[in-house]
Amino acid sequence: MKSVVLFFICSFLPQILFAATCPKSSQEPARILRTSSGFRLMACGYEEKEKPLRRDRQQMNDFQVYWQKDQEEPKEIFSASAQENFWVSAKKNKLKLEELWSVNGEWMPALSYVASCDRKTCEMDKPICVLKIPRGNFPKVMKDLRSRLQMKDRGPSPEITKLLSQAFALALKGNNEAQTFFIQDPRPSRLDGELGEEWEAAKSKIEKAKKLRCM
Repeated sequence: MKSVVLFFICSFLPQILFAATCPKSSQEPARILRTSSGFRLMACGYEEKEKPLRRDRQQMNDFQVYWQKDQEEPKEIFSASAQENFWVSAKKNKLKLEELWSVNGEWMPALSYVASCDRKTCEMDKPICVLKIPRGNFPKVMKDLRSRLQMKDRGPSPEITKLLSQAFALALKGNNEAQTFFIQDPRPSRLDGELGEEWEAAKSKIEKAKKLRCM
């Protein structure tokens, strides 16, 4: 009987001693996947728990993805900033990340990343485009936006934010003038602070979309 008890203790002890924790933190991963090849894939960072989602996914930003073998040091294979939002989910032996873009006020998956493991290591695949071209036409948005930016009094920021969002959607639809505004023209001097950050974020996403031939 004692030998049976000792067997179970020895079997489970490594899992107790080397329970997965996030590097440089005592927190548990927001999402953890144990693969059939014996690796752990862990997403560590900020989870937006107040957002209602499907039970099999989490929305995260400002996070990292690590892989780990037994008690070895975790190795980072992906990192997202506080300005980048993702859906994180697990499917079989893979961890799936869907990068979310706010397009005309609506969050939608734009790029998909998959972390997987073989018998020796784990890695993050290159992203693929899953963006659905947004609906809606904004025939006057570039004229209205440029006119507003030239005014001495810009008016309330929400109006500028709305016009920037519509211009971003128009650029994703392939409009040359909107694309030029973000990726060729210098940032307008009147776009500073949060508005400047929104312009920079849109520029980065359009460049990603063009590189991956999303449009």
